[in-house]
Amino acid sequence: MATSYEIGLMPSLLAWLVAALVLGVGYASGAGDGHWFDVDGGACCVGTGCLSELTEEFCTDLVGGWFAGPGTLCPEPCRQGACCMPDGPCEDGTYEGHCLDVGGVWQGPDTDCETAPCPGACCHSDGTCSVLSEDACLASGGAAWVGGDAHCEAISCLGACCLNSLCVPTQSLDNCMSVDGEWGGPGMPCEADSCSTGACCFDDATCVPRETEDACESADGVWMGLFSGCDPSPCTCILGAVTFVSPPDGTLDARQPHPIDDATILQGWDTFVVDAPSMDLGCWSVSETGGGTNSVASADGTAGSFTIMLSHPIAPGELTELTYTTLRGYSQTGTFFFLPGDVDGSMEVERLDLTGLIGCLNAGHCDEWRTDINRSGATSAEDLLRLIDLFNGAQSFAPWEHETVPSTCPLE
Repeated sequence: MATSYEIGLMPSLLAWLVAALVLGVGYASGAGDGHWFDVDGGACCVGTGCLSELTEEFCTDLVGGWFAGPGTLCPEPCRQGACCMPDGPCEDGTYEGHCLDVGGVWQGPDTDCETAPCPGACCHSDGTCSVLSEDACLASGGAAWVGGDAHCEAISCLGACCLNSLCVPTQSLDNCMSVDGEWGGPGMPCEADSCSTGACCFDDATCVPRETEDACESADGVWMGLFSGCDPSPCTCILGAVTFVSPPDGTLDARQPHPIDDATILQGWDTFVVDAPSMDLGCWSVSETGGGTNSVASADGTAGSFTIMLSHPIAPGELTELTYTTLRGYSQTGTFFFLPGDVDGSMEVERLDLTGLIGCLNAGHCDEWRTDINRSGATSAEDLLRLIDLFNGAQSFAPWEHETVPSTCPLE
């Protein structure tokens, strides 16, 4: 008998054994009433664990688990992850076997709906619809991705089109643009004031719906345009001070750009702690010299003090700017440099950087981001050897001696 369980399901396992003792049942090699083990049974999913060779009755009625079916084996049916349900919504923590049983698309072990979004309805500019991921929808030139919770059968890819003050219903983006109209988006209806009002935003994040452009601006608000509303509110990029806490604005990273044995793993900064009025990703942008295509991937924390994560580490030999832009277009920017080997911060890698590293080791006062060249967590004599590797292009490194970093980012 090969019964298996995981530590995470010990309370259920204990309840299972107690029930077995109370009921006076035990293991039997074949099927039959009252048997809790059955060689012809299957996997029973309980919490984060999996029990093998249980009968369906014992699994569901006594253990309170989900029965994966006769002949199934642990642990595959009981692995948990995001499941794209056939009726649209994505559900986290779904057993693989259950997801497949109901006709869903399982996204893989340990996935969640946020990081592994389901395909959804993609509205094309001609009014047709197809099921695509958000990235694939945008790459195909889709007019709008409605989302993983929507199926083409349940939505309309036609919407209101404003021709000056006239609202024309059920138009595709192509039809609306062909007459120089303003399209409201998939499913947008025509209402009495559709072509004259929109959301009005104020610096304290207040949102007032159905305001005309003139009325909004006369109240010192920012008009968000036709078809805009306050649910959800577009008034997130509010005015306020921005402080780049770690790393601070203007900081230079002189450490190695990748591990000594793997040039494919970039080791630059990809996480920034900031104090700012809004963590809405739409308020933030990234630009890099050298034609980089970095972006803000996520933010974690609460408005006021939070952590911003980039899609990938900043590029070595380049200048990176992280910018917060308000509704009124005011911006505050943090500038960050990554020049491997530039210990003294002169914006050029030269032999004087060796002198600077020796000086900090002798004085016992070293800036980690400029002197912990091998990223070990502490500055030591080994960093001198790694700095020489960077100068000469030894090991798997490119030669960095005489390299400089640009002083400004290109205009977007």
